Amino acid sequence: MATISVEREHGLSEQEALERAHELVEKFAGQLNAQVSWDGSEASFKGKGFNGGARVTAETISVDVDLALLLRPLKSTIAQKLETALDQNFA
Repeated sequence: MATISVEREHGLSEQEALERAHELVEKFAGQLNAQVSWDGSEASFKGKGFNGGARVTAETISVDVDLALLLRPLKSTIAQKLETALDQNFA
């Protein structure tokens, strides 16, 4: 089960939502030195102390992140930043 799960509805075309998701995931991956792989509309990512994925559909974007025990005290801060980023990019 994911430590953090966030889902947002969007009013974008699936292609536009996918492009925004690519940009957002790649931005965070660069900041966190994470490895990212895409398979169609689904991304998998892994970094030091976390892993997870993102999925874009015609109506939603969802992100799940599993945090290592060491990062779990930061869960609320990380979740808030993720929610803010999704709200800014998919509202």
